[in-house]
Amino acid sequence: MTANYSNKNLKNIYIILVEPRVPENIGAAARAMKNMGLKSLRLVNPEPYKNQHTYAVARKGKDIVDKAKVFPDIKAAIKDLDLIVGTTSKGRMDGINHFTAAETAEKIIALGKKNKIGILFGRERIGLTNMELRHCSIVSRIPQPAKNFSLNIAQSIMIYCYELYMHSTGTKVANWDLAQDKDMQRMYDHLGTLLGKTTFKASGGIPKFVHRFRRIFGRTPLEHRDVQLLHKLFSIMEYHLDGKG
Repeated sequence: MTANYSNKNLKNIYIILVEPRVPENIGAAARAMKNMGLKSLRLVNPEPYKNQHTYAVARKGKDIVDKAKVFPDIKAAIKDLDLIVGTTSKGRMDGINHFTAAETAEKIIALGKKNKIGILFGRERIGLTNMELRHCSIVSRIPQPAKNFSLNIAQSIMIYCYELYMHSTGTKVANWDLAQDKDMQRMYDHLGTLLGKTTFKASGGIPKFVHRFRRIFGRTPLEHRDVQLLHKLFSIMEYHLDGKG
């Protein structure tokens, strides 16, 4: 079954494949997106993919393959986006909140009315690295009962596209001015600098301690004004630590 429409409620949702090495998975991703009303596909450092195998799998999603944007790395692919969702098959790590595909769709669908949201899918064999997941405000996974589960990238994308479609009808607009990834990274850097001026000794080091704050902020993505408020708080504390207050 294929559909020839795009869902306006999903127009700001971007599916991003990191270093896809199997062209058929790109075609399958495009087919899933076409069926569920998404249209924006981004590829990070892909192998050559515009061939008969990709198009055969994509079927009526061929236009999504043709219009897919290619980027050299993740930073370039997410530069203009307001919120990044990272997908993983790993269990909870570093104290980060993991949301199911359904929870993720419900969480971001209203935000997608006013903000550009990217969903990152990692490599077929190893997924996303921990460093790459640190660019993500939300981390999501598909719970499975089997210990040695085996969902490939195309199957995972289909599940997320389906959940996004199911949550896209009758949604209210969330009029949030979301902080972008670069703003969040600056805020985390500022927090690390502040902690470095104290006598606090973090178990595992300050960078690992700062990373735990992603668990807090991953529950509800921050707006620009939230980040600015935190910067102000950190600056006030630095002012006193420097002996100026």
